[in-house]
Amino acid sequence: MTMTTSSHCMKSGLDGHEAWPSQSWATALIVAVIAFATFLAERHWGFSLADESYLWYGAQHLLRGEVPLRDFMSYDIGRYALAAAWMRLEGDNGILALRDLLGFVTILGVTLASMLVARAWRHDGAWRIVPVALLFALWMAPRYKVFDATASIVLVAGLGWMLARPNAGRFFGLGLLIGLLAVLGRNHGVYAVIACALAYAWLIRRGALSRWGSALAALLAGLALGYAPVWICMLIIHGFATAMWQSVMLMFCQGATNLPLPIPWPWKILIAGHFDGGTFFAGFFIVALLVFDVAGIILLWRRKSSAAMSPILIAAICASIPYTHYVFSRANISHLSLSVAPMLIGLLVACGSTQQQTFRCASLCTLLLVFSMPPALRLHPRYDALRYGGRWHQVSIGSDALMLSSQEASSVDLIKHLRWTSPAQGPVFFAPVWPGAYSLYEQPSPVWEILPLAVRPAAFQEAEIVRLRAARISMAVILDIPTDSREALRYRNSHPLIYDYLNRCFTRRTTSPQAPLALVFDGPDHCG
Repeated sequence: MTMTTSSHCMKSGLDGHEAWPSQSWATALIVAVIAFATFLAERHWGFSLADESYLWYGAQHLLRGEVPLRDFMSYDIGRYALAAAWMRLEGDNGILALRDLLGFVTILGVTLASMLVARAWRHDGAWRIVPVALLFALWMAPRYKVFDATASIVLVAGLGWMLARPNAGRFFGLGLLIGLLAVLGRNHGVYAVIACALAYAWLIRRGALSRWGSALAALLAGLALGYAPVWICMLIIHGFATAMWQSVMLMFCQGATNLPLPIPWPWKILIAGHFDGGTFFAGFFIVALLVFDVAGIILLWRRKSSAAMSPILIAAICASIPYTHYVFSRANISHLSLSVAPMLIGLLVACGSTQQQTFRCASLCTLLLVFSMPPALRLHPRYDALRYGGRWHQVSIGSDALMLSSQEASSVDLIKHLRWTSPAQGPVFFAPVWPGAYSLYEQPSPVWEILPLAVRPAAFQEAEIVRLRAARISMAVILDIPTDSREALRYRNSHPLIYDYLNRCFTRRTTSPQAPLALVFDGPDHCG
């Protein structure tokens, strides 16, 4: 079932027969230093009580013996296990310890993506890769999602490695990789399976797999082994298998994998009353993703089997198609950043196969970097700090000192102030966008849904009320805001039974002029 690599794919340095020259190590070192510098520049800047704290809370409470998905709402278990292991290694469960892991993942992702491009370019001079590294470092944000961005890059590398020499061993290795990506996030597992199916179909169409059944068997065996950590958790952790199933069913009840947003098509931005450069270029990249995917399908369909194609280019096309779904599931800049890496790799690798590649590659990379700045810089807190100058303040988050924007600092100050104003004893309940408050209070959430953004059915809300009663909460703090400016997603509308329970059974404070959006309900529960 093997193939002659040069008859279907041009040599890429991924087939295991080509030694890395010393210049490649120098290039990798330069890229890693750039990625590390970008991480270090922002390590102490910004803090999200919502998304970043969603990951932080899960890692902290896994260290305390709780189980993600079973005991609290979470991503899939893989990233929490890595974060908890890293925190234990550092001997610290603070936010900076978590960011150190995210910085390591950032360096890994930027270095891998840049080296895939560098191996295709084969330029003289390691410094030519600097703008490529800057491009990928720019898109490696927001930091709490770098696991996801790096997963797409790892998938491109894995697919390219298999395509360079498609034999049973490499299909097994690719399946193993897909299984591990699914442990990190089931969406990555689904995207990887789709990308692999596209690559598999391309190989069959080119006549590169005479024993396609053996290849499929090897792939499935590797996938099953790679997903073994989750199988083991299902077997040995009571209630975990049920929690996995319920989390899938909740997604189907919601009817989507995410909370959708309107797509910022660039022509709509142009005719809008107020031009927004960041949103316009985000829309430009969304269109570019679609064009790249369609052009890639046409290229793979029409390319003659004897024509040389980089396996990384083929892999980038196959990976970009499913990852494009991610940005359409919630069309904002942060989700675009998690979808764009395969396309960027594919464009830059394709440029390396052209005549006069040095000039064209440098021009393309510069153009991509310039177009990326308006949307991607918005994901970096240090850029906001430069824009807004002295409006940032040093605030203690646990034992760590961070520089926060005025809005972030005021939210943290309010949470700290409320801690000392409760007339009763017991945990505090926060909703909908402050899971970080639980970490600041060093307490577990009294409910399962630590980030309650979506509309939930009555049965789900009733189960959460039972948990609130059992926890004997001393206070509830509801941030009265419409998520995504949608009234249906205001907490009182998305969780009406819980909100009614708080209104009936707790004493609502007079709204403070300093925090008019924070509705505070004092305990104890007087409904018995």
